[in-house]
Amino acid sequence: MIFTYLAATLPYLALGKSPPITIDDFRTSCSGLLNDPQLRDLDRLLDGNPGFCETPFGQAWSDLETQIINECARKRRPGLEKKLRMHRGYSVLAREMVQDAFNRETPQEREWVLDRGRFQLLENLAGPGSLGLERILAFAGQLRLAHRWAQFDEKRGRKRFQDLVAETVKEVRSEE
Repeated sequence: MIFTYLAATLPYLALGKSPPITIDDFRTSCSGLLNDPQLRDLDRLLDGNPGFCETPFGQAWSDLETQIINECARKRRPGLEKKLRMHRGYSVLAREMVQDAFNRETPQEREWVLDRGRFQLLENLAGPGSLGLERILAFAGQLRLAHRWAQFDEKRGRKRFQDLVAETVKEVRSEE
């Protein structure tokens, strides 16, 4: 019951648009409602590091993310089977998402397909109309993805690139 209000008040998120809430503000709004294992899972999802989750939702997401990482590794370097991490379950959607991503021309397009797929997998994992802990944890993962894509800005990217080039040139000249 305590999760219902928070889950019902979560704002709409979309990849490529600026999220209406910061990661820190969301973390703060959850801190008084979730117990310690739930908060640890929330932090793992917000940080993009879902390994070793404790809640059933967190464990299911960790398994999906592991499958995605494994599928990407298989695409990049066939023959790595013995070095892949173990996970429970198997998602045909995750496999197809990675296949689609690796059919894209640029790394950015590949990342977009992967993150759009992750966003949808989180939604599916929470379940339709979910207003429980699952919705809150799914939102945490989606919020991280939304913030990741909102920070991509061509103007800032060009500025950052120019700064890095200038810094590199300066370092090279100082070594001469």
